[in-house]
Amino acid sequence: MPQVRQYSITELTSGALDFSVRFSLPFCSQRAGAVRTPLFEGTLLNETVCEGLAATGHEITYLEDNDVDFQIDASLTCGFLIDGDAPSLAVPGHADVRQRQHTPVLIGFGQGGEGTGRWRSGTRAVMAGFVVTNSFFDRFGDELQDDGLRAMRDFLRNDHRAQTLAASPGLARIALANLRHNYAKEMSRLFLESNTLAFLMAVAALAARGERAERRLPHHHLRLLGLACEKLDSDLVNPPSTMELARDVGTNVTTLQRAFKLSLGVTIFGYVQRRRLEVAQFLLRERAGTVAIIAAQVGFSNPAAFAAAYRRQFGYAPTAEL
Repeated sequence: MPQVRQYSITELTSGALDFSVRFSLPFCSQRAGAVRTPLFEGTLLNETVCEGLAATGHEITYLEDNDVDFQIDASLTCGFLIDGDAPSLAVPGHADVRQRQHTPVLIGFGQGGEGTGRWRSGTRAVMAGFVVTNSFFDRFGDELQDDGLRAMRDFLRNDHRAQTLAASPGLARIALANLRHNYAKEMSRLFLESNTLAFLMAVAALAARGERAERRLPHHHLRLLGLACEKLDSDLVNPPSTMELARDVGTNVTTLQRAFKLSLGVTIFGYVQRRRLEVAQFLLRERAGTVAIIAAQVGFSNPAAFAAAYRRQFGYAPTAEL
């Protein structure tokens, strides 16, 4: 497991942590000693696990405000925000890419590109993911039959493309394991290879589902779905009613329910329930309180009802996490 320490721009550009991204401070942020000033502290993961695939992640706290420029080689990045907040990524000529907790985001640059991350002092972020380059997919040649891997490879056939995928109950466990495993040396390498490949395949399945949903749903409806998910995620304990949510995003209840069902496979209520349980799972594993306390924190007034819903979702009781 990586050690907690402070990182500056100089260290990030040294090559040891570089797979497909290079960092630099914008001209307006440059000042005496800026490249050696710590930007954040915590732990970073950036390890090539096989040809064309790297495990990435961090548990960090930003130490100062800064806008940092990225020069990005041709690659596909998956980011999965487990806890805290992440800076948005501004890409010239495109909408900003934003992360929300427990929801994977794919960002592809088929020809390479650039972007700016806006980092703010005091913000904490726990994130895991991976970076894939064309060489990973090239190994399969014409034998690449999996719908999900084909969908992911298509991100590298565009100048720039970003997509927020559906939330997945098991993904947080896989993501957190990459950051917090206790293996060392050769066992660490073997674990990261196996777990990162499992991570990639889980995300590939979500990408295939999203691709099929895109064929069934108009782009306008997918945009409404994204807005609705953001509103629900912002207050899972006291979410708006279905009618209020539809009005807030500018559509009707029938259209919104259909978008949830076709794209995410659940009703609006089912989405809220699933997200509450995913947050509860993370809090339980973090030892953030008793089962009853965490149940109340995510919106369950009855601990027995929470336990029953948790078992239906994950296949075991919430006490098994403690």
